[in-house]
Amino acid sequence: MEKPRNSIELKNVENARHIGGYTLKNGRKIKSDILLRSAHLGNLSEEDKTRLLSVYNLKYIIDLRLPVEVAAQPDPVIDGVQNNSVFIRDRDSEKNPVMQRYEKSDAVNLDDPEQVPLYMLKMGAYSLAGYIKLIDSEDFKRANRKAFDVLLANKGQAGVLWHCRDGKDRTGLFAVFIMTLLGASFEDIVSEYLLTNEFNKAKISRATKKYSGQMKNDAELFMLPLAFGGVSRHYLDETFKFIDEKYGGVYKYCTDCFLVTEDEISRLMEYYTE
Repeated sequence: MEKPRNSIELKNVENARHIGGYTLKNGRKIKSDILLRSAHLGNLSEEDKTRLLSVYNLKYIIDLRLPVEVAAQPDPVIDGVQNNSVFIRDRDSEKNPVMQRYEKSDAVNLDDPEQVPLYMLKMGAYSLAGYIKLIDSEDFKRANRKAFDVLLANKGQAGVLWHCRDGKDRTGLFAVFIMTLLGASFEDIVSEYLLTNEFNKAKISRATKKYSGQMKNDAELFMLPLAFGGVSRHYLDETFKFIDEKYGGVYKYCTDCFLVTEDEISRLMEYYTE
């Protein structure tokens, strides 16, 4: 079976790819095999480690997960690779019933790859409102600033891999931000984001067949693929719409909320395009 575009072919890591090869508005291209994205690395095999080091010269990992997620499936220690945890969490979590129940729940086994997404779905964690709240979160903004600091420190000299749990929402949005600042077209940014559905096609199909009968309403049925590795074009469009209306566009959101300067953008283009 043909692999989706830009696969980095890790055996024990889902949704793993690079975001290179896209032609930018200035005619340059994003460098291939250097800007890497994936799901969590908790099951990373020795073969996968060797591939990341030898093929992609991995030097930096950016972990976008919550502390409770990191504790359940910690990243492995890889010699010579710096792991940067830039926790994305709501500092007001005591007022956030969804996150409060998730972090304190005894009803879900956080090590079970199917219990967690089902539990989160039932709590409404995959709603559009949740995505919009993430964009507006000050912790999300600070975490993405830290992630850009890692890219700038690397200077394009080695592989950088960022990930969350499923490698689709938080990870996908960071790819959107990078590609926007580098000057990718809207069409390519959307196309790269939606590649997740190809990488996770089998997983989404299995979960839909297995659990669709347990969904209580159309809203839960719509969120089911999202809980098991899928992404929504509708959610992405609504996220762009929200950013456009409140912040003046994705580029301005990055410069104003992450405080990425024009000089830093020029350096990113120098480091990560050719």
